[in-house]
Amino acid sequence: MAAGVQKFTTQGPSADTGERQALFNVSINQSAFNSTASSDASGGVTPSTWRDLGKPSSLDNAKRLARGSMRYRKMIQILGTYSNFKITKLVNDSSEAASTQIASLSFTLEFENVGFLPTTVTSIDGSTTVSTREGVIQELIAQALQNSFTEVVECYDPTGTPDVGIVNVELTASDVNAEGEILEAITVTKSANFDTLDEAEIPLQGSGLTPR
Repeated sequence: MAAGVQKFTTQGPSADTGERQALFNVSINQSAFNSTASSDASGGVTPSTWRDLGKPSSLDNAKRLARGSMRYRKMIQILGTYSNFKITKLVNDSSEAASTQIASLSFTLEFENVGFLPTTVTSIDGSTTVSTREGVIQELIAQALQNSFTEVVECYDPTGTPDVGIVNVELTASDVNAEGEILEAITVTKSANFDTLDEAEIPLQGSGLTPR
């Protein structure tokens, strides 16, 4: 399982003295996500693997759990598109088990330089314009849950006597739900108390005097 505090770097400069750091609270309600173990759409998004939760009861359940881990890694990759960041307070719901799909995931995102995050993007529906950084983060997370991708991953195969054991399998993780439902499941709020300065108080880069 991924650690509770993680740092993921991106390419390019990110010189900053702390004024542009920002903290966002993220919650993903996965109760409506596909949970049919044999489906490529199942698994939700989770930092857990079979090494954290134990042996699944079937190979399909093992693959479902592995798909959730695939989407978590994809989400981490996409979130680092614009700025360095770290994740803290990573909490998955207590009902998650090796053979039970995760129902909710929450964490905080601390961006090193929130100024690098765009304030306007086009939504995953291809037409709606998103105009807040909270919305941009929501869209970045949704990309990991809405797109289909394939990887070779490790999972535990409990079939056979004795168990087959650890295997590497090629898995596809597809859309966990429809576009609108995915976006509705993701909540992002900014923690204002974390800011060192208000946005208007941050000096223009290089001037040291004039507020933005």
